Amino acid sequence: MTQSIPYTLPDTLEFDDSDLAHNQEGRISARQIEHLKRTRSRLARIRVVMIVGLMILTAAFLSFGRQNDTLVLQLLGVTTSILNAVVVGLLLRGWLRFGADLEDGRVESIDGEVTHTIRVVGRSASYILHIAGEEMNVPKEVFLAFEESASYRVYRARHSKVLLSAEPVEG
Repeated sequence: MTQSIPYTLPDTLEFDDSDLAHNQEGRISARQIEHLKRTRSRLARIRVVMIVGLMILTAAFLSFGRQNDTLVLQLLGVTTSILNAVVVGLLLRGWLRFGADLEDGRVESIDGEVTHTIRVVGRSASYILHIAGEEMNVPKEVFLAFEESASYRVYRARHSKVLLSAEPVEG
């Protein structure tokens, strides 16, 4: 008996036949380029807010630690400063990867059988697709659009690894 899939790949990944045709030719479509630009900007804004928040927190810890001669607050200030440097590095790495995709304009394809994994940490669930040894974190809707143990060809941006489109293939 075939189970009903509540979501479709084109709807959840937001691609159409034209996008898929470009991907099959190894290229990112103009629509997908715009999607990558929006995604890059959104992620950058989130990280910039994190950086500013960590800078304020660092300044507060260091200032109060110095005023009160409290080693714990000073150590917290140094720790948040280091954490801020990591976030800046992640921002730069992500920006460069998306930039490389936008400049390169090519996709990579991965063929294989899909298996699903749900990882739960506390109250948060991560939805993971495994295809040909690759692990992809995806939103729940995308996760549900892929049928377990079915074979697919997925297309993703080469550098940022953003999933662009997918199609079922004969096993």
